[in-house]
Amino acid sequence: MIALKSEEMRFVEEKTMEQLGIPGIILMEHAALAVSNEVLKKTEDNTKVYVFCGTGNNGGDGFAIARQLIQQNITTKIFIIGDSTSIKGDAKTNYNILVNSGAEVICIKEEKDILLLFNKIDRDSIIVDSILGIGCNKPLKGLIKLVAEKINASGAYVVSTDIPTGINCDTGQIMEASVKADKTVCFGFPKIGLFLYPAKEYVGELIIADISIPQSVWRNINFKHEIIDKSYIELLPDRDKIGHKGSFGKVLIFAGSKTMAGAAALSALAAYKAGCGVVKIITERGNEGSIFSLVPEAIILTYEKNESLEPTLYENEILWADAVLAGPGMGNDAYTKTIIEYLLSFNNKNIVIDADGLNCIANNLELLKASKSNIIITPHIGEMSKLTNKSVEDISENKLAIAKQFSMDYYVTCVLKSETTVVASEENIFINSLGNNGMATAGSGDVLAGIICSLFSYTNKALKASVLGVFIHSFAGDYIRSIIGEEAITARNIIEGISALHKRK
Repeated sequence: MIALKSEEMRFVEEKTMEQLGIPGIILMEHAALAVSNEVLKKTEDNTKVYVFCGTGNNGGDGFAIARQLIQQNITTKIFIIGDSTSIKGDAKTNYNILVNSGAEVICIKEEKDILLLFNKIDRDSIIVDSILGIGCNKPLKGLIKLVAEKINASGAYVVSTDIPTGINCDTGQIMEASVKADKTVCFGFPKIGLFLYPAKEYVGELIIADISIPQSVWRNINFKHEIIDKSYIELLPDRDKIGHKGSFGKVLIFAGSKTMAGAAALSALAAYKAGCGVVKIITERGNEGSIFSLVPEAIILTYEKNESLEPTLYENEILWADAVLAGPGMGNDAYTKTIIEYLLSFNNKNIVIDADGLNCIANNLELLKASKSNIIITPHIGEMSKLTNKSVEDISENKLAIAKQFSMDYYVTCVLKSETTVVASEENIFINSLGNNGMATAGSGDVLAGIICSLFSYTNKALKASVLGVFIHSFAGDYIRSIIGEEAITARNIIEGISALHKRK
């Protein structure tokens, strides 16, 4: 599913109007119909609807919505936040139609007006938020901020048009304050910020409304952002009916230490469940017994950390593998660093670097840039902070731009893990809309790394493996949540959920 930035949405609308001759007011009318239909689903005989409008195009949507509701005999009250003389264009046309039809439109100009108004709004009311739209990029202040806060405190059911007032459409940041909607009716295309935290908590149920923008307008535009959603199940590769274990990918995993043997087992189990044919594990000596008991299908080799590690011993294993995962639970030490450096010296290998593997190269990123292999990195926000020397706060607020820039600078596919995981290549960004906070549990990242490496081994495509890996991981986590709830989820549960995904395909 394509997602747009504010400037991209404006471009599509302008192209629709200029090339096809569809007037903007027609698009506005279709947008308003989509919202009024959603409002009508919630109305009863005595429901009162309060429509709050700004002075821009989002306010124009609100005027049209109010008119449509009045025509349906719904008690509707309309308020403008600002000076009505500043309304222009299509918004002005809809304002004039509303006024000419006899509707009362009240301008809110003082704080006392707001306080008196909200004393009359109860929990049985519906509020339509049409104050600010996708152009909001400055902190809310004054009357608009106060109205947003009062809407949230009212207890009324809130429907926002296109995007809740106060959300930055491109970053998902809250501009000092924001309306918290029960439902957001988004016009034409989803907007990027609606899927990012903290904005995601303000959106409520998201409806993507068709406002009659023809596919011919946007079909050949190379949009850069996509949303990972349930439809990605259709993109999972089919298995060759006459294939054998070697056909479905050979995975090599460098993982685990004496205190974290489970990381190797979880990655290997996840890799098998994601479809690869053979998994070979190289781990610290002493782990093999526990790993064999959890993954009897795996081949296991070991090394001793108190010996001088000669990584060339594993040349044949690396050459054998279709994809290599390195890092989970290995420890941030000289042994891990030696293995990662040796691995990156190979040409044209499919490599996934996770966890301690990333920590060990954080101070020598030229290794990534110099490598001639196909590399996926899977950092969480803290690890990304070490890789970029940026604060956790900065990365959390700008994860799309930072992941994309890192991918471009170091020629890797970056899977930046967080409450909203982002997959970035040099060209595209994918934003995950699935998953739940029960997946924030020990070993979950090891499972994701194993899934991605498995897909990488038999698709041979870094971006495809990363995107589908994030999809499988999140879909499995959501399936498990539906059975046991969020609090009880463990990494092993997520692996179990992968089976349910394959059964549904």
